Amino acid sequence: MKFKRTLIMAAALLLAVPAIAVFNEQNLGQTIHSLRLELMHNYEKRLGEEKMFSEQYRKQRFEMVSIMKKCNELSLMLYSQKQDFAFDLTYALKTVTKEYEDFMDQRLPYDQIATRLELDIDRYARLLESLRRLPPELDKIESIPDSLAYHNDSLDFRVRRPGPGTGVRPVPGQYAGRAGAMRNMPDSVANKLRPYILDEEECKDRDSCIFYASELLKMCASQRDRVIADSTHYQRTYLRLKESYDYAQRRYAMLRERIFVEGQTPYPKIIAGFPRYWKRAIQDCQEKYSLRRDVRIKGNASGPLQSLFWLLIATIAALLIRLKREQLKHGLLLYLPLMVSSAAMIGLRIAFVPTSLMNIIFPPMLLAFLVWQFVACLKRGPRAPGLDRVLAWTTT
Repeated sequence: MKFKRTLIMAAALLLAVPAIAVFNEQNLGQTIHSLRLELMHNYEKRLGEEKMFSEQYRKQRFEMVSIMKKCNELSLMLYSQKQDFAFDLTYALKTVTKEYEDFMDQRLPYDQIATRLELDIDRYARLLESLRRLPPELDKIESIPDSLAYHNDSLDFRVRRPGPGTGVRPVPGQYAGRAGAMRNMPDSVANKLRPYILDEEECKDRDSCIFYASELLKMCASQRDRVIADSTHYQRTYLRLKESYDYAQRRYAMLRERIFVEGQTPYPKIIAGFPRYWKRAIQDCQEKYSLRRDVRIKGNASGPLQSLFWLLIATIAALLIRLKREQLKHGLLLYLPLMVSSAAMIGLRIAFVPTSLMNIIFPPMLLAFLVWQFVACLKRGPRAPGLDRVLAWTTT
C-alpha cells in the first residue's frame, strides 16, 4: 500500500509539472518563458498532426467523391426498376439500404471536430490578444488576419486614446508600444513602471510566443474550414442517400405486401392462358437482357454464391463427421436434391430472371425437386441414420 501511494504521488507530481511551469511562476518573465516552451512544443506536435490531417483529408475527399458517384448510380439503378422484375428490385433495394447504413456508420463526427477547433481558435486568439496587450503594448499583430483576431473594444486602449480636438495632450512616448519607450520617460516614472514592462529578453520570449500562437491559430482555422466544407458535402450526400433509402423502404413494404399478402398469379390460371403469359415472359427477358438497355444492374449477387459454398461445406462436413463410410454415399444422395435446388435458385437469382418467367418455371421446378426429394427419402432414407431421415422428410 505504501508503494502504491508513493507511485500515485509520483505520477501526480509528474502530471503537475507542466501546469506548475506556467501557472506557478514567480514572475511574469518566467511565465512567458515557460509559455514559449509550451507553445513551441504544441507547434511542433501540431505540425506532425497537420501532415496526418492533410493525408486523411485527401482520403476523405476521395471517398466522398466515390460515395457521391455511387449515390448517383444507386439512384438511377433504384428508380429504373420495374415492379415485375422482383430480383432486380430486391437487389437494388438491398444495395441502397446497405450503402445508407454503411455511410451512417462511417460518417465522421464533423460537428464535434468543428466545435473543438472553434474552441482552439478562440483560445489562441485570446492568448494572442493578451500577449499583445502586455506592456509595452503592440499596436497590431501582423501575422494573423483581422478575421481571426480577438476583438474587445471595451478593453482596447487604442480606441480610448486621446485624439485631436479632445483637449488632452498625451505624454510623449506614453503609447509608443515598444520597450524603448521607457527611455523617453522621467526616471521616477520609469522606475515605477519598470516591474510591469517587459525587458528586452522578455520581449523576445513574447515575440516567440506570438509566432507559435499565430501559426497554431492559422492551422486550426485552416482545419476548421476544411472540416466545414467536408461536412457540407457530406450533408448533401446524406440527404441524397436518405431520400433513396426512404424510397427503398417504401418499395420493400409494397413488395412484401404484393408477394405475401396479395399473392402471385395462380398457376392454373397461367396454364389456362399459357401463350399469353409465355409471350409476356419472352418480352420481359428481351427487355431485361437486351444490349440496348441503358440502365443495367451491376450485380454482385458473390453473396449468394458464398451462401451456397458455405451450405455445401457445412453439409458435407457434418456428414463426414457423423456418418460411417458405408452410410456416407446414401447421406449425400439424401441431401443432394436440397443442394441442387439451392444452386438452381441462386443461379436464377444471379441471372435476375424476370418475375413473369419465374411464375412459369418456378412451380414446375419445385415440383420436380419435390418428387426427387420424395424418391430420395424412400430409397436412401432407410440406409441413413434416423436423424438424417427426419431432416430429409422435413425438407420434403
